[in-house]
Amino acid sequence: MTNRVFFIQVKTNSEKLKKILELCQTHFENRQKLLIKTDTIEAARFLDDFLWKNPTDGFLPHGIEETDSFISITKSDTNPNQAYCCLNLTSSPLLNLNFSKIYEFDDKSSLEKQRISEFRFQTYKKSLIPIASY
Repeated sequence: MTNRVFFIQVKTNSEKLKKILELCQTHFENRQKLLIKTDTIEAARFLDDFLWKNPTDGFLPHGIEETDSFISITKSDTNPNQAYCCLNLTSSPLLNLNFSKIYEFDDKSSLEKQRISEFRFQTYKKSLIPIASY
């Protein structure tokens, strides 16, 4: 059962990418596995490419469907690296999964993304999962 969902407010796509990079760096430095869930393989490939190029002064070991890495990107319902923390970049809330932390974006970059964020927030709230800001 999920212990807590953390909502991270962003207003632009570049701000979202910066927060993704910060989360990945923090989890890697603390040796905590992180799963990044996407809706499409194209989004997974975009993030894979982004993390190969960033940070510019280092490298974050990661991969798509990677089982041996601290950071794994997937569009499937699996947890290939057995992470306890998940960054959800899908349009649906993550329910009935065994993550101690789920990170969600409170995305203010468009009206549609605001509606999706609000839907996820309300779903977690109705499911009595504790919610916090990050």
